[in-house]
Amino acid sequence: MLKKPHYLVFLVLMAFPLSLRASAGIGPALAHASGVDGARNPSVFDPEPGGIDLESMRVGRTLKLTGRRLEAPVVPVSRILSGREPHRSRPNVKRRIALSVLASAILPGLGELYVYMGSREKTVLARTTAFFALEGLFWYGYDHNHSRGKDIKRRYMDYADEHWTEERFLAQHPCCAGLGGCDDYEQYNSWCKDHSPECTYFLYIPRELDVEEYYENLGKYEAFVYGWDDWEEGMDGFWTPHRTRYVA
Repeated sequence: MLKKPHYLVFLVLMAFPLSLRASAGIGPALAHASGVDGARNPSVFDPEPGGIDLESMRVGRTLKLTGRRLEAPVVPVSRILSGREPHRSRPNVKRRIALSVLASAILPGLGELYVYMGSREKTVLARTTAFFALEGLFWYGYDHNHSRGKDIKRRYMDYADEHWTEERFLAQHPCCAGLGGCDDYEQYNSWCKDHSPECTYFLYIPRELDVEEYYENLGKYEAFVYGWDDWEEGMDGFWTPHRTRYVA
């Protein structure tokens, strides 16, 4: 019996002649399948190179060099940026941003106008117009409401001056009536604080000391009902028609 190495050598020697026969039949078979009568294409490795027409073996024609350099197409920067400003250095950009923010803080819309002067973009111009319009509208509303508020305040102050007096208040207040009338508001504040029921006493501040407090207190607190010209002794409650209208 053959050993394993000798057995492998024997198989190789038996397979080699078979491979030669198979390779010898490949060429005619391919030639028959392609419709060529056993003819093969010429090769540069043929033993007679002189019989090969190299011109007939060229697939196509080569392009001749003219010596000219092909230049890459150039696109203007303005077309790429579509009208925008070219890129600038970082410090300059930061400076422009800081100036636009400062301008907007001074007047809304002014910063957008500054940006538009540098970029000429229509969208920035539209924002500028919108900001200026809104700013004008807000200022108009503020002025209108402020003037209207001042008119209302002036009317109710005039109404109080017409129907309420300090002299009547110091004469008709129950605490001062027991004294035959208080000589001044200081006597009312010092005496009535300790000798008047809580519901009929509140610190009186004259108009010359605090205008806002004076007109607010006339309608807010019950202690000052005695100064209205339509108050009468024996009235039920602390609301007179004039005080009611003043508060309303």
